[in-house]
Amino acid sequence: MIITLDGPVASGKSTVARLLAEQLEYQYLNTGLMFRAVAYLLYIKSNSLNLTDLIYTYSKKNGAQILYKDSNITHLLKTPEMDQLSSQVATQPEVRAVLLSYQQQLGLNNNVVAEGRDTGTVVFPNADHKFFITANPEIRAERWKHFQEQQGKVYSLEESLEIIKERDLRDSEREIAPLVIPQEAHTIDTTTMSIEQAVARCSAIIKA
Repeated sequence: MIITLDGPVASGKSTVARLLAEQLEYQYLNTGLMFRAVAYLLYIKSNSLNLTDLIYTYSKKNGAQILYKDSNITHLLKTPEMDQLSSQVATQPEVRAVLLSYQQQLGLNNNVVAEGRDTGTVVFPNADHKFFITANPEIRAERWKHFQEQQGKVYSLEESLEIIKERDLRDSEREIAPLVIPQEAHTIDTTTMSIEQAVARCSAIIKA
């Protein structure tokens, strides 16, 4: 079975997807982390990138991890800079083609909960269940700000909101695989909903 969760930045989709995968005992696939890895290697490390050396793994103990040539680069990928650069990488057809093949391969022989911005439209258009996770921009800005503080980076709420809005605009207006609500997707608004409630809502829909 394939389950997809798409949505804008800081909507809660990553946490909902991960917890839903744990609950169902499915493979969790974080597609955005892959684009962040490519962005890091291209723009920061300036590597001659070989995407076949990029390995995505997931375990309950360690979460989603990205390995490149036996080095774990996961801790370097969740920064505001990678937010911006990964959305630029996501517009490059060559990169998308390679990652798309890899992502779809993971779904061939596994039950998967996949999350990103185009998992229900491009990666797995025939998914068994599709969800679109969202929240109002102000709430998402607060969540993004809080996450950055945990990483030791301080932003005002106004700065956070501007960054959120800029990312939404880039993701929704890009020509290749823009962020949209997939056909037949259930929209889950987490503005006033806890993560546990969101997971329970998705689970109830799947079981029904």
